Amino acid sequence: MPPYGETFFHRPTGRCSDGRLIIDLIAEYLGLPLVPPFYGGKNLGGGSSVNFAAASANALPDSFFMSKDRRRFMEASLVMVGEIGGNDYNHALLEGESMQELIKLGAVTLMVPGNFPIGCSATYLTQFKSSNQNDYDHKTGCINWLNDFATQHNNLLQSKLRRIQKENPTTKIIYADYYNTALRLYRSPLQYGFTKGGLTIYCGGCGPYSVDPSLHGKQVCENPSEYVGWDGLHLTEAAYRLVAKGLIEEPYTIPRINCSCASSSNCGVVGLSDQ
Repeated sequence: MPPYGETFFHRPTGRCSDGRLIIDLIAEYLGLPLVPPFYGGKNLGGGSSVNFAAASANALPDSFFMSKDRRRFMEASLVMVGEIGGNDYNHALLEGESMQELIKLGAVTLMVPGNFPIGCSATYLTQFKSSNQNDYDHKTGCINWLNDFATQHNNLLQSKLRRIQKENPTTKIIYADYYNTALRLYRSPLQYGFTKGGLTIYCGGCGPYSVDPSLHGKQVCENPSEYVGWDGLHLTEAAYRLVAKGLIEEPYTIPRINCSCASSSNCGVVGLSDQ
C-alpha cells in the first residue's frame, strides 16, 4: 500500500521501500533492467533477471531449475542469497535445504550478504528500549547486544562460506558485508545526506524513533532521501543505493566483486531472499 514505492515507481510495487532495492541498483550498475518479480509460470528467458524474494519468501522446488535453459541462466547469473533472516533460518532448519543445492543446480557465482546492524533498526530500538545507557553505542545510538548478535552471525556465516568455497573450487562465492556498509550511515548520517539522522524512520509515527505501522498510508510523507530507515525494518532507496555502491565500488565484498559481466547480454541477477 502507499506510501511504498512513492520515490521511484510512484506506486507500490511489492518492494519494501520507497523505491528500488539493493538488487535493483546492482542490476542497473551492470547495465541490466530492473529485476522483475517472479510469478508462477513465467519463464526466465534469455538475458533477463528475476527476483524470487517476497516477505516471508520460501524457496522454489529444485525441479524449477532443472531444464537446460534455466541451468545456463544460472551459470551466467549473479545469484544473491540473502540477507539471511528469520524466514531463511526457519525454512532451512525445518526443511533441510542448503546453498549446496543451488550449486548442484548450476549456480556459479553467488553473493551471500550478511545481516544488517539490526541494533540500529527503529523497530528493535522501540521494542528493546532500555534505561541503561550502557546498552547503547554512544557513537550511533544503536543497541549493542543486537549488533553483537548480528556480528556473531556474520562471522559464523563467513566461516561457513569459506568451507563451501573450498569444497566447490570452481564456484565463486562472494560475501557481501551489509553490516559495515550500512553501519557507516548510522555513524555519520549527515555525511551521507541523511539530515534527519540515522535512527528515526521516514513516514513513521510518535515516539523517539517514529515507529507506528498503523500510520502507513494515512499521512503525507515528504523527502524520504533525508532518512536512512523507511518503515522500521527496511531502508529507504537512498540508503539502499549507498549500500549497493559499497558492494560494487567500495571494499564491502570478500573477495571484491568483479563486474565484468556488465557488457554481457547473457548476464543476469537472481534474487532468492526476503528484501
